[in-house]
Amino acid sequence: MFPLLAAIKSQQLDPKGIAFFPGNNVGYFGPLAETLRYGSERGHSWNGCGAGESSLGIEADGSVKGCPSLPSSDYVKGNVRDRGLQDIWSGLIADKAEKPVELWGFCATCPFAQRCRAGCTWTSHVLFGRAGNNPLCHFRALALAERGLVEKLERVSAAPGESFDFGSYRIVEESIARILEEDPVIGMTLGSQLFKLRAGTKGLWSDAELAAVLS
Repeated sequence: MFPLLAAIKSQQLDPKGIAFFPGNNVGYFGPLAETLRYGSERGHSWNGCGAGESSLGIEADGSVKGCPSLPSSDYVKGNVRDRGLQDIWSGLIADKAEKPVELWGFCATCPFAQRCRAGCTWTSHVLFGRAGNNPLCHFRALALAERGLVEKLERVSAAPGESFDFGSYRIVEESIARILEEDPVIGMTLGSQLFKLRAGTKGLWSDAELAAVLS
């Protein structure tokens, strides 16, 4: 997906002056992060989840949390009907400084751990019930691919069906060779060609097209 998005951005959107604003989970220090993420002209990549620092979420009932997407049950820190917004926001910032996210899983061992802080907090929490380990990361996927592995998410339980709720998932590691054997089309994709997931496979993109994506 990442190479295809980069191709769309560089070949279709940029020449027409159309801005590209991806969600947080696009990139995370992969080889296309600077191409995909806005602010790249200033050398910006990713500096951790901005919830409670550069963003706030206010629900219809006045509840305040660091980001509109975060689960209310775990992240609401006050209500504007009871306290001033500045006071609540100051508390959010203090909490983040005093109780940094505890990294676990792959994210705890990542060379970008201190800067990235496991990417989007919402993503980790709604998958595993806690922040600190984000599988939706390009760098992570490529690092695991070099070891012959791919991660899949397996649902453990469904969301109960309430506002801002979430289910539960677990990560299952599988052999990337077996996945490619079961679905040979994956080996023909733009991403597989660019990052040589399956050497020798004839893909759908020419060498010139591949070079254009990374230029």
